Amino acid sequence: MRFSVFSIVCAMTVAFAAKMFVAVWLGKFLLLLSPVSTTVISAAIFFLSAALIWCKDEEKIDSDSQVSSKTSGALVAFASLVFCEWIDPGQISASVLTAQSNLPFAVWIGGTLALLTKGVLALLIGVTLRNKIPAMALRKIAATSFAIIGLFSLGRLFIR
Repeated sequence: MRFSVFSIVCAMTVAFAAKMFVAVWLGKFLLLLSPVSTTVISAAIFFLSAALIWCKDEEKIDSDSQVSSKTSGALVAFASLVFCEWIDPGQISASVLTAQSNLPFAVWIGGTLALLTKGVLALLIGVTLRNKIPAMALRKIAATSFAIIGLFSLGRLFIR
C-alpha cells in the first residue's frame, strides 16, 4: 500500500504469469510434491510476512513516503505473490485443463488474466483503505490477516 500502483501491477502481472507458466508447463511435477510440504511452506511464508509487518519500526512507517522506489515496490510485490500459495486449486485446474485441451498457451493466458483480475481488485481495495485508515492501524490489520491466513493454511493439514 505504500508503493506505486503501477509498479505493483507490473510485478503482479509477472508473478501471476510465472505461477501460471509453472502450472501449465510443469504442473505434473508439482503434483508429485507432498501436500503437507506445500501447505507448511505456504503457512510459513504467511507467518513470516505477518512478523515482518508487525515488527516494522514505527518511525520508519511514519516517514515512508507514499511513492517509494518503484523497483523496491515491484520486488516486494513480486516476491510476496510468487513465493506463496503454490499448488492451489487454480494451478491444479490449469495443469489438468492443459493436459485435457492440449492448449497450453490459451490456458496460460486465461489463468494469468484471472489471477490478475483478482489481484487488481485487491489492489484497488488496498489503495482505498490507504486513503481512509491510518498507516499504523492498517499495519496491524495486515499483520493479523497474514497470521490468520497462516493458521488456516496449517489447519488444512488437520482437515485432510
